[in-house]
Amino acid sequence: RKPFTELTGNEKQEIVRKSLNRSDALVRDIKMRCRLQGVQNKPFNFNDFSCKPRLLLYKQSINMFYSSNPKTGSSSFKNFFYKLDGVDDPRSVHIPGGHYNYSSTVALTDETFYNSLRVGTIRNPLVRFVSGFRDKVLRKGHYLDIINPEKQNMTAFEMFGSFIRIMYKNAVTLGNGPFLDNRHFVPQWQNMKVCSFPYSLLIQYENGNLDTDAMQ
Repeated sequence: RKPFTELTGNEKQEIVRKSLNRSDALVRDIKMRCRLQGVQNKPFNFNDFSCKPRLLLYKQSINMFYSSNPKTGSSSFKNFFYKLDGVDDPRSVHIPGGHYNYSSTVALTDETFYNSLRVGTIRNPLVRFVSGFRDKVLRKGHYLDIINPEKQNMTAFEMFGSFIRIMYKNAVTLGNGPFLDNRHFVPQWQNMKVCSFPYSLLIQYENGNLDTDAMQ
């Protein structure tokens, strides 16, 4: 496959067309699932924080929003934003009401918002879940006192089974818990507010290389 910069104008337009078609199909499927789950698709209001993704990044120089969804390449997007400024530092400007509070914020108008490129990335839920387990539990050692309180010699497979059972118990009996408070394990539709936020491009992680070309 030729680099995007070497493509002709027609070839670039074809990539964009296919990417938008994939995105439209994803959005239609998601909206249908929102209705089936009884989640109301209330009209988006930029001043209503309940409509906004949990962590919404904004790059003013290219008028682009990115809905940061952990374990779907979000760190690469954050670095991309800062490299545009010539800074190799994993930080970004955050809209007020996001999950983190940064001192640097931007005042936006509705016109600026609706003329922007609003991008989000989703991933196969099971693969994303396993990726979060490998990163947070196996690699970084989080939650081991909950998963393996007796400090037994457990295999990764046994730890994963214990992890799932505890998460299920938290979700069913408590409605929360240590895992469900961690955005890496919160369902994507909650992190990204897919039932209300007006995405202009929704990327499937598994097709990320194709849709990243279209975003250019």
